Amino acid sequence: MDEIYNELLSQYKVEGIPQFICGDMNTEEEINERYCKMLNCFGAENGEISGVEKYTYDVDNNEIAKYCGPKNKTTYDYILVRDNGVKIKSVKRFVDIFKKGKKNLSDHYGIVCELSF
Repeated sequence: MDEIYNELLSQYKVEGIPQFICGDMNTEEEINERYCKMLNCFGAENGEISGVEKYTYDVDNNEIAKYCGPKNKTTYDYILVRDNGVKIKSVKRFVDIFKKGKKNLSDHYGIVCELSF
């Protein structure tokens, strides 16, 4: 996280141009200390996930995840926003499950963002 901040976010910060941090951060929102450290390190904000599916990792419903990690539902994948002085009108995040037939394509589900500013 420090490397992402130092090598990308701070180096390329321009007032008036928002920055988005997207991907698997291996940080569970439920583990408050790590989650808050991530947000503070990036100087970014997260938001609520809209839609029916609320988690990007789901051992109960994803056969690939059953062999990869902890036995729970959680979110490891984020779309975080550093507004850098821009008034962002709306940010909508939702989970998209990519499958081929009935088989999941990854142990994580995709996270998608629609925004307007």
